[in-house]
Amino acid sequence: MENKPSFLQKNVLGTGLSGFLGSYLHSDNQFKFQNVSLNIRRNKELLLNHFSSTNPDYFIHLAGVPNHALCKELPELGFKVHVMDTLNTLEAIRCYRKIKGYIYI
Repeated sequence: MENKPSFLQKNVLGTGLSGFLGSYLHSDNQFKFQNVSLNIRRNKELLLNHFSSTNPDYFIHLAGVPNHALCKELPELGFKVHVMDTLNTLEAIRCYRKIKGYIYI
């Protein structure tokens, strides 16, 4: 049996797992990924409840608007997704205090 790095044996919670990078990582089947839906990552309290119920070791934030032209047309959307969702995830992790690492791509 092949030894896997310890990170691969951990519970990983993340956003954007159905996007380009996330789907690639998720399809690898080496990680125990759990996706955080849009309505949860937009609400710090829901996110904290989700952390308590899933007990993640790490958090990967891959969510974003992939179309830069859309962000130019709808800057509020770009701000909400790229800034506020990131802030909500960071604040929830700061409050939860049990997550060992945060990866933002």
